[in-house]
Amino acid sequence: MNNHDHACQQRHLDIEQGEFWIIVGRSGTGKTTLLNLAAGMVKPTSGKVTIDKKDLGNMNQKELSVLRSQQIGLFSVPQLISSPQYQG
Repeated sequence: MNNHDHACQQRHLDIEQGEFWIIVGRSGTGKTTLLNLAAGMVKPTSGKVTIDKKDLGNMNQKELSVLRSQQIGLFSVPQLISSPQYQG
């Protein structure tokens, strides 16, 4: 990645309680980075990630663990999605 490539450029995304989202895209487009940011697994190099007005970048590991166990549900199973590379 050079200085001009960003896995996740600044975006605003609102996901309301009870909504179900599917994130798809080609390899290397930032899907995993987006999920890791949303779960507080990595901190953004700029900007912030908030859930219920809480800035994940300001939370400690214990607070993030509680947040993940109570408010966030993420999973990644590429084999469930039919694609030209995978014919199931």
